[in-house]
Amino acid sequence: MSACISLFGLNMFKSVIGLVFIIACNSPEVPLDTSVLYNELLPEEYSWMCRDYEEYTEIDIWYTTCDDVGSLSASYRLITGRSGTRDMDREEDCVYATSFIFEDEVCMQVEGITVIEEYVF
Repeated sequence: MSACISLFGLNMFKSVIGLVFIIACNSPEVPLDTSVLYNELLPEEYSWMCRDYEEYTEIDIWYTTCDDVGSLSASYRLITGRSGTRDMDREEDCVYATSFIFEDEVCMQVEGITVIEEYVF
């Protein structure tokens, strides 16, 4: 009986080791860049405005800080699933901004705006 238990335990051990090996070997290699830190800003930390004009729509996003920041990017999401991202530029002292222009009216379709700060070490 102890031989059966030992054999069963050995087979379980081999199965677990085999499963770990399969998972490790089949996982895509994704380089982990520990020199970059991403920080999603809270909605209270930035501002945005959407305006529908006769011929186009404009979403303006701006972030005001006098602190040293890494690169900033802003993203929009529409309820239709459409989305986009753009880098924010330093417009003047302490103000970073970007705009998205659309040919159709989209202000009622804005689901969310996100600003991401990227620090490189």
